[in-house]
Amino acid sequence: MVFDECAPGKARHEDAQKSMELTARWARRSRERFDSLQRSRLIPTESCEGLSGAQALFGIVQGAAHLDLRGESLERTQQIGFDGYAIGGLSVGEEKGVMWHVVGELAPLMPADRRALFNGRGTPEDLLEAVALGVDMFDCVLPRAMVGTARPSRREES
Repeated sequence: MVFDECAPGKARHEDAQKSMELTARWARRSRERFDSLQRSRLIPTESCEGLSGAQALFGIVQGAAHLDLRGESLERTQQIGFDGYAIGGLSVGEEKGVMWHVVGELAPLMPADRRALFNGRGTPEDLLEAVALGVDMFDCVLPRAMVGTARPSRREES
């Protein structure tokens, strides 16, 4: 994952834009340094049958709840070129309906030949919803935290 800045979910457009632009600059720098390390073999790689052993780098799409910024962030991130693309900066204060609206609008725009990762969601219900919207990878501490405290996940009984 590249380094990014996550604006609060209810960030004003201008604040979210500054954060998105900073993330885009860091993404380019991350890509350049990552590629340099891969070429110099300073990042260890070990190949096995069917796999190159090269590491993957994901760009992160930011923009808070502002769909225009999300679209711009995705476009700029794709121009740099990554092995996968993460939907970042959600689950940080916006209403859950807003979060799902952003994912529903953004996920279909993600490159079909790359992985789409969703940061910060890990409940079984969230995983199912995100997969239905086109996400295929997740990065969240919740499943590990639940296992670490031996708390099974179950739906609320009515």
